[in-house]
Amino acid sequence: MPQALGGRGEYNARFMHRAALLLLLVLAGCNRDQGALQAVIQFDPEVRASCISLDLLKTDGTVLQSQQLMRPSDRTELRVAVFRGTLPQDIQLQARALWGSGCEGALLFNGQSAPVSSRFEPGEVRQVSLDLQRPPASMDMDRDGFIAQRWGGPDCDDDREERRPGADVQEMCDGSDDLNCDGKRGCDDATCSARSCERMPASLSFISVAQEPIAGQCSRPVILERVDAVGIATKPGFATPLRLGTTLPQGVTFHSDAACTSTPFTPAIAAGSSQVTFYVRGTTSGGGQLTAASTGLNPAALSHGILAGPGTRPVFTTPSRTSRAGECTPAISFEWRDAFGNLALGKPKSLSLSTTTNAVLYQDAACQMALPLPANTAEASSFSVYLRGTVPGTAEVVAVGGTDITERQVQTVNPGEAKKLEFFNPSVQTLLAGECSSPVTVRVLDEFGNQTALSTDSSIALSSNLGGFGFYPESGCTGADSSTLSLPAGAKEARFRFKGKTGGNVTITAALSTLTPATQAHEIIPAVRRGSCTLAKNQKTKTCPITPQLRDLTKSFLVFQATTTTDNPNDSFVHCKLERTQVSCGRVGTQEDANIQWQVVELASGLRVQHLVSGCTGLTTSVKFNAVDMNKSFVLYSSSQIGTKTGSNDFAGVQLVSPTQVDIVLNYDCNEHTYVVQVVEFEGATVSRDNKGPMTTSEMSATGLEPEQETARTVLLSTLQTTVETDADICNRMVRAEISTVNSVAFTRGADATNCANADVARIHWERISFPAGTRVQSKVLTVGDKNKIATATLDTPVDATRTLLLSSSQINGGQANGETSYRAKDIPGVAAGRLTLTPSGQLQVERDADLAQARWTSYAIQLEP
Repeated sequence: MPQALGGRGEYNARFMHRAALLLLLVLAGCNRDQGALQAVIQFDPEVRASCISLDLLKTDGTVLQSQQLMRPSDRTELRVAVFRGTLPQDIQLQARALWGSGCEGALLFNGQSAPVSSRFEPGEVRQVSLDLQRPPASMDMDRDGFIAQRWGGPDCDDDREERRPGADVQEMCDGSDDLNCDGKRGCDDATCSARSCERMPASLSFISVAQEPIAGQCSRPVILERVDAVGIATKPGFATPLRLGTTLPQGVTFHSDAACTSTPFTPAIAAGSSQVTFYVRGTTSGGGQLTAASTGLNPAALSHGILAGPGTRPVFTTPSRTSRAGECTPAISFEWRDAFGNLALGKPKSLSLSTTTNAVLYQDAACQMALPLPANTAEASSFSVYLRGTVPGTAEVVAVGGTDITERQVQTVNPGEAKKLEFFNPSVQTLLAGECSSPVTVRVLDEFGNQTALSTDSSIALSSNLGGFGFYPESGCTGADSSTLSLPAGAKEARFRFKGKTGGNVTITAALSTLTPATQAHEIIPAVRRGSCTLAKNQKTKTCPITPQLRDLTKSFLVFQATTTTDNPNDSFVHCKLERTQVSCGRVGTQEDANIQWQVVELASGLRVQHLVSGCTGLTTSVKFNAVDMNKSFVLYSSSQIGTKTGSNDFAGVQLVSPTQVDIVLNYDCNEHTYVVQVVEFEGATVSRDNKGPMTTSEMSATGLEPEQETARTVLLSTLQTTVETDADICNRMVRAEISTVNSVAFTRGADATNCANADVARIHWERISFPAGTRVQSKVLTVGDKNKIATATLDTPVDATRTLLLSSSQINGGQANGETSYRAKDIPGVAAGRLTLTPSGQLQVERDADLAQARWTSYAIQLEP
C-alpha cells in the first residue's frame, strides 16, 4: 500500500482539497476519444462507512484527485466513470471508507481497498474493480468494524468492542464512560435523558472558608468540590484526580487525616462523589492560596495563611558590635522566632551578660536607662538593647527564651580614645649616679585606664626636676640623650631608659600636649655620699653609717678628713676604712675628740677599688694586691699608731711601686701601726707618680714631669718621710703640695714663717691624678689665721654637690686633710688638718679644730662625670 494511503490522519486532508477537480459523468453522455475508465466499487455490507472516497493515484502512489460519494443504503456497489482529461495515461484507483456525518464535516478514515492499476486507451472504456472490506485486525483489534484512533480511525477504545462509534451504541449516562466515542458524557450526550443522566464537571471549587492555622498545626477540613458549568455540584461515575498546590511559602503538606500525621496522599474526587476533604499543615508563616487543578477542569483557589507560633527562640539580627570603652554600642537587636523559625511575638525569660569587661546592658541608645525586668517586658517580635563597657574585652549577650532556648552573641569593647599617659612600671628605681635605668614604659591610656593607641604620629616630651639628667633609647644609655620619645600612629607604648648625674629624689615627666602627663619618682644615689661623725673622747673606734648602703665595695672608695687638737700620735692619728654599710674609724688613744668628715664615691662603672688593711712590718711595709694598670691607678692612705711624739715613725711615704704592690716607708721603726690602703683604678684617668728629697728649705719643686697633665681635671696627692723626732716645731714637717704647671709640682712648709725649715723633710712622694674627660677640678688655696678655724673660697664655677669630691693635697695625717702651718710650739698636726665641706651657698670651706697660728691648704673640688 502506498504511504499516502497508509491510514494516517493527514491522508484525509490531502484527498479532500482535491475533490472538486474530479470529473464524474455517466458513460452515455461523454466523449470517449481519449479513453475512459469505469470504477466499480464493491463493498462489504459490514463496512462501517458514511461516505466512500474514490482516489486517483499516480503509479508512485501520489494522489491526483479524489471524489467523496454518499454510501448508498440500498446496495453494495458504486459505479463511477473516469475520463482522462489531463490525467496521465497510466493511473491507479483506490476506494476508502470514511466515517462521519455523511460526507460532511470531519471524516475519519475507516478502511480502504487495495490500489488497482489501469491505463487510458483512446476510444476504449476499461472497467476497474475495487473491493472495499472491513478493516484488518491490525487496525481493528476489538473487531468492532472501526479503525483505532492511532491509525486515524474513529474508534476511541480499540481494546473494548462495546466502545465504538455509532448510533446503535447506548451511552453510560452517569458520565462514567464515553461508549459511543463522540467525546461527550452524561447529560452532554444526546443519547441520555436529562432525568437519568449526570452532569459533567466543568470546574473545581473550594466550598470551605479560608483558614489561618498556627505553624505546625493541622488545619480544619478543607473541602473541594467538582461542579458543572453552572456551578452545581456533580457526581459523575468516574474519579477526578487532583493536583493540589499552594502559593504559600515552603513547608506546606497535604494530608488525609485531621492530625496531619498521614503520609502525604494522592488526592482525587472518587467516582460517584462530588467532593473530597483534606487537611493542610504548614511550618512557614505567611499568606497565599491553596490551589486545586485537574485536566480538563477549571482550577480552584482558596486563600490560606499560616500564623507564627509562640516566640520561644531569640535570634540575633544585628552583627556582633564593636565599641570603644565608655561608648554606647549601636543597637544589639534580636527577633523572636517560633519552633519553625518564623518571626513571632515573644519576650525574654532572661537577658544577661557573660563578661569580664564590666559591661552593662541598657534599653536606650544613650546607655542611661537600665533594662526592665524580663517579667515587665511586653511581647514583641523584636527587641533591642545597648551595651556600654569601660574595660576592653569581650562581653557575651545571653538571651533565654520562654522554653529555655538560649542564644549568645559576643560583643567587643576596645580601648577608648587616648586621654592620658602613664608609666607602666610604677616601682621606684634606686640608681647610682650615672647608672642606666631598667627600661621604663610609657603607656597611652584612655579615660578608664585602658591601654590604647595614638591615632597620629606623636612625640612625648620627657623631662625631670633634676639637672644632669638624660633619657636614652631602650637599647642602652649610650650615645646622645634625647628629651623626646617618638610614638608612631597605632603605637600604644614606648620604652626608654634614663640616667642621672645629680643625686637625690627625681621626678620624671612624660607629656603630650593633648594628654594628661605622667609622672614617676625615682632616686639617684649621689656619686659622692658625704657625712660626718665624731670619734669622741674616751673612744678608740667609731662607725659612721652610710645610707643607703653601698652596692659594690669594689666600685667605691673613701676620702675623709679627721681633725684633732692633741699632740699625741696615739690620739691624733686616725685611720678609716670603708665597708658596705659604714665607715669604720679607729685610733690607739682616747684623748680628746676626733671630728671626721667623710665622703664615699660609688660609681656604676669605671671604678675598680681594692681595700687593704695591713700592720707595719718594718721601715718598709709592702702591701700586695691584685694587679692594676698603674697609669690609671692611685692610692688613698690613712694610719693609726702608738706614739708620744709626732715624727719619723708617724709620717710615712706611700707609693705604688708595681702593678701589685704599694710600699709604705718610715724613717724610724714602726710601733703597732695600722695602715689602711685603697688602690683605686679609675677608667679614663691618667696617673703619674714620683718622689723627691730631701726638702731642705721651705720650698721645693719638681719640673719637667712626664706626661703633661691638664690642670683643669688634675689633682695632686702627697705623703712624706721625716727624720724629725721631737714634740715641737710641727711646722717643719707639715707640707702643702700643689700643681704648678702641666708638668711641674711644688711643695711648701711654714705658711710664710721663716723659721720652719730647721729640719729636712727626708722625701716627698706624690701622685698626679688626671680624672676622666668630663670631670672638672677646681683648685683653691685656703688660709686661716691664728685663732681662726674656718676659711672659705668661692669656686669659679658652681658645682653639683652630689657628685663633687673634696680633698686636700696631703694625706700624712687623718686622711686627705693636710696642709702647711706656721705653728712651732708643739707637735700638734691638727693645726694643719682641716675638714672640707661645701657651704649652702656653694663655697669651698675648710675647718680645723686646733686654731693655733696660721695654716694653709691646697684643696680641690672635683666634680665627677658619672
